[in-house]
Amino acid sequence: SLRIQGEAVPYAMGEWSRIRYEVDLANARLDTFMNGEHVVKGAELAVAPEYVNTLSIRDNLATTGTLYIDNIKISEA
Repeated sequence: SLRIQGEAVPYAMGEWSRIRYEVDLANARLDTFMNGEHVVKGAELAVAPEYVNTLSIRDNLATTGTLYIDNIKISEA
């Protein structure tokens, strides 16, 4: 499985997945979607930042493998 904001989401190795984050900066919340399915709803951010300036993608230290990332898009709604 893939972990998104702490939630385990089924994932098939070797397949592409589309992950989308919707960040509400004013209310310090975010929603996450994987392949169109709403998997995280209204997760609270620790603070309400004015803007997002960092994108972090992490791997579990106990695993090894290759991660391919394509078509990162950041836009304002």
